[in-house]
Amino acid sequence: MAGLAIMLGLTPLFDPETGSVALLAWFLGIALFMGWTMAPATDAVVGAVPAAKSGVASATNTVARMVSGALGVAIIGSLINSLYANDVGDSLGGLPPGARATAEDSVGAAHAAAAQLPPDAASGVLSAAGDAFTHAMGIGLTVGAALAAAMALLVVRLLPSPRLTAVQVEASVEGAQG
Repeated sequence: MAGLAIMLGLTPLFDPETGSVALLAWFLGIALFMGWTMAPATDAVVGAVPAAKSGVASATNTVARMVSGALGVAIIGSLINSLYANDVGDSLGGLPPGARATAEDSVGAAHAAAAQLPPDAASGVLSAAGDAFTHAMGIGLTVGAALAAAMALLVVRLLPSPRLTAVQVEASVEGAQG
């Protein structure tokens, strides 16, 4: 989770011209850290109940992950959308009100509005939309990074670390020798 927090915390360093190799490396890092987080979390949930209840624990874990993922996307997405609309709206004061309102909806809408404008005006709209989106995404994912870092600290503090019992150590040593 700490690695995920670090990767999310890198997003303010992005700009509209960030290259595809850097983005690919970032997405790979996010995927690796999510995998390294989810597998042990699932193991901890399923391992905390008797074997007869492991199916229920797995299903509950899946539902919790889906609901929390949807809530996280909704909350961070709303934050990013609000930041984008405020930021891009300030940059497009010279546009007609209809085009400005359209550009404030989303980056895709800004591109659609720019297609209807003369080249000079379109360039300004696209630049403003790209800057506003990148800035909003950086702030939104920094909030996500802070939450991931806080959760990493809670896990370290509250989750008991798995310790091998003397019987487990003896059995593993005998298995390695035999």
